[in-house]
Amino acid sequence: RSRAIAALTRIEASAATALLRRRVLEDADPTLRAQALNALAAIPDERSTTVLGRALRLDADLEVRLTALQALQRVGGDGARGHLERAAQDPGARISRAAEQALATWPKPSAEPARP
Repeated sequence: RSRAIAALTRIEASAATALLRRRVLEDADPTLRAQALNALAAIPDERSTTVLGRALRLDADLEVRLTALQALQRVGGDGARGHLERAAQDPGARISRAAEQALATWPKPSAEPARP
C-alpha cells in the first residue's frame, strides 16, 4: 500500500488526488494516512486542501494531525491559512503551538504590485 501511494503521485493528478483523499479519510493505518497527506500536498487542489484541514482537525492520531499541518504549510494559500488559524485555537497544545509557529512564518502579502 505504501508503494501504491508513492505511485499515485506519478499518474494523472485528478485520479491520484481522488484516491489519496479517500486513503486519508478511510485507511486505518496512521502511517499510510500521513503518506497520503504528504502526497496530496505535492499535487494540491481545493478539495485536497479541505481534506488536509479535516485531517488536521479530526484525525485520531496526533502525528497524522501534525503531518496535515505541515502539508498545509507547503500547500499555502488562503484556504490553508484558514485551517491553520482554526488549528491555532485547538485545545491540544502541540497542535495549537505548531499552528501558531506556522502562521508566524506565513508569507505576508506584498504591498507592491508585481512588476512585469
